[in-house]
Amino acid sequence: MKRPLSLAVFAGILTSTLSGTAGLVVAAPAPAMAAPSITGGFTSPEQLTYSLVSDSSHKGPATASSINLLFAPDSVLWLLATSSGGDLSYQGTWSYAGGKLTVRIDSGGFDRRGTFDPDFGLAEVVIPFQVFSGPPGTSTWDQHAADPVIGSYMVAEADAAATANGLSITSIIDDAASYVAGVSGATLGSGESTGVTPAAKAATSAITSRPVDRPRLQLGHFAGAAAAPGRSLGAALARTGRLAPQRNFDTGITKVDLEPDGYEIVYRGTTVRVLLATELSGAGPAENLTLGPFASDPRTDFVPDSPHNSLDDPPNKRAVFWEPFALGAQNTWTWHGSTVTATVTPFPDEPYRKTEISTLESAGYEVQWLDGGDAGISGLITALSGPTPGVLIIRTHGDTGGDLFTDDSLGSNLGEAVAAQNKLNAELATEYGMPAAATDVGALDTEENDLPGNGGAYYLELTPTFWMWLHDKRGASFSHSLVFVGACNTDYTPYLREAIDARAYFAWRVPAVSETDAKMVDYTIAMLAKPTVTAEEVYYNLLRVDATSAVAFKQDNILAGAFSDQMLANRTSTAKNAAIYAPTALQYVFDGWGDNGGTLVPYIGNGWLANGTDEGQIWTMLWAARWGRDTKQGIKNLQGCWDGVWVHNEVGAINSTCQQWTDGNVPTKQELDYTIYLLTGQTSSLTGTPVPRFTLDDGGN
Repeated sequence: MKRPLSLAVFAGILTSTLSGTAGLVVAAPAPAMAAPSITGGFTSPEQLTYSLVSDSSHKGPATASSINLLFAPDSVLWLLATSSGGDLSYQGTWSYAGGKLTVRIDSGGFDRRGTFDPDFGLAEVVIPFQVFSGPPGTSTWDQHAADPVIGSYMVAEADAAATANGLSITSIIDDAASYVAGVSGATLGSGESTGVTPAAKAATSAITSRPVDRPRLQLGHFAGAAAAPGRSLGAALARTGRLAPQRNFDTGITKVDLEPDGYEIVYRGTTVRVLLATELSGAGPAENLTLGPFASDPRTDFVPDSPHNSLDDPPNKRAVFWEPFALGAQNTWTWHGSTVTATVTPFPDEPYRKTEISTLESAGYEVQWLDGGDAGISGLITALSGPTPGVLIIRTHGDTGGDLFTDDSLGSNLGEAVAAQNKLNAELATEYGMPAAATDVGALDTEENDLPGNGGAYYLELTPTFWMWLHDKRGASFSHSLVFVGACNTDYTPYLREAIDARAYFAWRVPAVSETDAKMVDYTIAMLAKPTVTAEEVYYNLLRVDATSAVAFKQDNILAGAFSDQMLANRTSTAKNAAIYAPTALQYVFDGWGDNGGTLVPYIGNGWLANGTDEGQIWTMLWAARWGRDTKQGIKNLQGCWDGVWVHNEVGAINSTCQQWTDGNVPTKQELDYTIYLLTGQTSSLTGTPVPRFTLDDGGN
C-alpha cells in the first residue's frame, strides 16, 4: 500500500530496501539525458524534470525508489519521493531570472532552498542543498526532458501524498489536467469530448433510457467535494485559480478536456486519452457473508442433470480470456474514507485462473488465455477471427468512451507514442485491412516507465470501431456469446456494448475495484457451469448477494468481501451520492445487457427484474424445480401446482409442497412462465420483454 509518509519514515523505507547497508546507497553514475521529448531546446525549467542521483554525503535513493523535482506553472514546485512502501511530497516555489534558477521548499518541517545555474544543455545539475540531511552540501540531479502527460501523473501522486485530509478523485484529475494546460498554454475545457471516434458515433444509437423505477446514478464529472485543506496543488489552485500559462513551450498540445476518469488532450491533431481513475484497489476490511435461510438446505446446491437442450448454448465451445496487464503492476487509487492514495497493484487473477480453466474445460470448452505479450492487438485479432468464442472475458483498463487498453506499449514519450501508433496502424492496415479509427493512443500511470519516478506510459487503445470492424470484416459475431468486460467506466456510454452486441454482456459504468471484478468473473463461470443456469440468473444472484450479504448457494462464498470495497470506493463523490449507493448499490454501477436480434435489452427493468415481478418468487421456483435434479419433471411439478392450487389464488396448505415452492405468496402466471423460460428457453407464453437467454453447456458433452 502506498501512502503519505514523513521524510524520516520515507528515508527509513529507502534504507530498509538496501542489502547490508546502514545508510542510503551511493547512486550509480547518471545515464545520459534522454533526447528532448517534445521540444528541440530547453529555455525554462518547466521543460524539465529532475531526478535525484545523490547528496554530496553520498546518500541517494535505493533501487526502485526515486526523488524528483517537477516545475509547474505559476512558480509551483513539487518534490515527489516514491517507494514501494509509500509516497512523500512537498510543495515549494521556483523562479528563473538572469540565467539563475532559485528553488525553495519550506513545508511540513522540510526546509531546502538554493540558487544555481541550471545549464539546460547538461545531463546533470548540482543544487546547493542536500535532500537527506540539513547541513551544508550539494545534491546532484539528472535533468530529463519533461513530457506534460507524464508530469501530470507526478502531479497527481504528489497531490494525493501531500494532502493529509484527502482529496476527491475529481480534484486530483483537475489538478493534473491543469498542469498540462499550464505548461502548454492549451485551452482547458470540461467534458466536451467523449473519446469516441466519429465512425463509432455514427454507427451507434443514443444511450438507452433507464427504467424510471430503478434510477441509475449519472456520474457526470464525479462532482467531487472541493479540495481539502493541506499541502496540495489543490490548495494552491484555490488561492490562485487554475495554473496560468507562464513560459509555455511548444508541446504540440492545443486542447485539454476534463473527463470523469482523467482527461483528453489534442496533440498535433491526434486525440490522446489520459487515464487516472483506471482501477480501484481494495479500500477497507472485507465484509463477511452470513448464512441465509436456504444455505442449510442441502437441496439448494443440487446440480441438475443436463437437459440436453443446446438452444442457447454457444455454437463454438471456446473461451478467451484477454488480460493485457495481468502480469504488470499499475498505479491505482485506494480510498480510505475521504482520503485518496496511490497504490501499486497487479490485476489479482492468479488465485482464480486454475479453477476457471478447469471448470470451462470440464464443460467441453477450449480455453485460450491472452496475457503479457500475447495480449497485444495482433494476438487478439487472431483469437477473435473465425469461429467466435462462446465466452470472452476482458480484464484491462478502459475509459468512458468505450476504449480498451492493449499490451502494445508505445513508450513514455508523447510524440514518439503518436508516431509509434501511426507506424503500427500502417502495419495493421497492411496485414489485416484494419482502419486507423480502430485505435487510439492512451496513457496509464504505470511502473514501467524507464524515467525514474516519473511513472506513466503510453499504450495502444482499441476503440469501439475495432469491434465493428471485427464483425464486418473478420466474421466475428457475439450474438451467441457471453462477454464480460472487466474494465472501468466502459458502460458509462453505449458505444462499446453496441459495437460488441453480445448475447449476454456485463460491464461497469464506474471505476471498479479489481478484486471485486475478479471475484465476479470467477462467480459467473462457476454458476454458469451448472446446467439450466443462465447469465440472467447469475446477474440476479450477484445483486442478491450484494443486497443481503447472505449465502444461499455454496458458490456465493466466492463473493465474500467483494462488494464492501466497491461500495466504499463509490461513496467518495458526494454525500448525496452516498445515500443513493445503498446496500443494493451494485445494480447502479454494474450493468447486464442482452442482444435480442439487434436490440440490446437491459437486464434491469425487463425479464426477472421487470416492473411488478416478485423477484424472490422466481428464485424460489427455480430452486424447487431443481430439487430432483430432473428439471423437466420439476417444471411439470410447478405446472401441476399452478393448475391445481395457484390458479385459484391459493398458496396451498401450510405443509403442502406447492406452498414450499413459493416465497409465501401466490405466484402470478407471468412469474411461472418466466421461470419456465429461464429453465428451457420456451417463449410461447411469455408477456413483456424477456432478457435474451444464454447458457454455457445445457446441451451436455
